Amino acid sequence: MKNLFLTLTLILGTTSFAVAQDTTTDVHEEKACCETSKTAQNTKGDWYIGTGDISNTAWTQFALSPTIGYAFTDDVMVGFSLNQGTTLDSTNTIVADDLNLDIHARYFYKEFFGYVGTQNLTTDFGLNVGVGKLFTTSTNNLYLDPRVVYNTTDGTANLHIGFGLKF
Repeated sequence: MKNLFLTLTLILGTTSFAVAQDTTTDVHEEKACCETSKTAQNTKGDWYIGTGDISNTAWTQFALSPTIGYAFTDDVMVGFSLNQGTTLDSTNTIVADDLNLDIHARYFYKEFFGYVGTQNLTTDFGLNVGVGKLFTTSTNNLYLDPRVVYNTTDGTANLHIGFGLKF
């Protein structure tokens, strides 16, 4: 728990307090690293390539879920991600390793977004719903998207953190 708290503090502190200098402006002017204006969020035609979730994973079990998304409008982004799942028998022994396809969508409103996603497209269909905020760099090409997600199958709420490229 300490490692998770320390990691989240480091990520949020880095994105909140980092500043970049623009050499073409006055020495006393500074630009914030992470924009939160409407233009920094989502624009029709944006592509998102990154990871689905990097939180709550030990370094020895670290695996990235490749994710791709496309902004169909200024407010809506739809995407897909791949992740590895496992099938357990009645004794909780791993029977098979599966490759799951998840579909997700985001609706952007001001500085935040609503999130809806499937857990996998098999018979034990589950749904994740949540809210989050998209942080982008001043060049608007790298993003970090922490979100709180409620899992309808497990009945639990979790923090998810994704990152990637936006172009």
